Amino acid sequence: MKRLVLIILLFLAVIIQTAVFPNVSVWGIFPELFLVIVVSFCLLENYLEACIWSVAGGFMLDLFSAKSFGLSAISLIATVLVIYLISFSLEFGKVYSKILLAGIASLTYYITLIIFSVLFDLMKLSDNLLHINWRIILIVAASTAINSILIIVIFPLIGYFNEWLIRVEKKLETRLL
Repeated sequence: MKRLVLIILLFLAVIIQTAVFPNVSVWGIFPELFLVIVVSFCLLENYLEACIWSVAGGFMLDLFSAKSFGLSAISLIATVLVIYLISFSLEFGKVYSKILLAGIASLTYYITLIIFSVLFDLMKLSDNLLHINWRIILIVAASTAINSILIIVIFPLIGYFNEWLIRVEKKLETRLL
C-alpha cells in the first residue's frame, strides 16, 4: 500500500517539477521539488526512501527534461550521501541543524549538477560548455535559499504523511490477519 502511494506521488512530483514549476519561475529560479522531497526523507533519517526517490525520480526527471540523462539522479544521490555523512556530526532534533542541512543539501545538489553538466558536455565534445559567471552564482544562491525554505516548510508535512501511511498500512495488515 505504502509503495503504491509513493509511486503515484513520484509520478505526480515529476509532472509538477517538469510541467508546472518551469512555468512559474522568477528570473529563471524555481524550486526543485525532488530535492525538497529527498532532503525531507533524509531529515526523517529514512535514507533508503531518499535513495529510492533520488534514483527513480532523478531518472524520470531526466527523461522529461533537457538535462543529460542521469544528471538529476547523480546530483540527488550525491546530496543524500553528503547529508548522510554530515548527519553523524549534527543533532537532528535542533532546528538550526535542519536549516543548515537544507542549505548544504541544496548547495551540494547545484554544485554537483554544475560539475557533472560540464563533465557530460566535455564527454560529448560539445562547444556549448557551461561558463560559470556571476549570474549562475546568483541563481544558485537564490535557488539554495528558496529550496532551503521549502525544505523547512514541507519537511514536517512529509513527516506527517509518512506517519499516516505507516498507520494505514498497519491497520490494513491487522484487518487482513
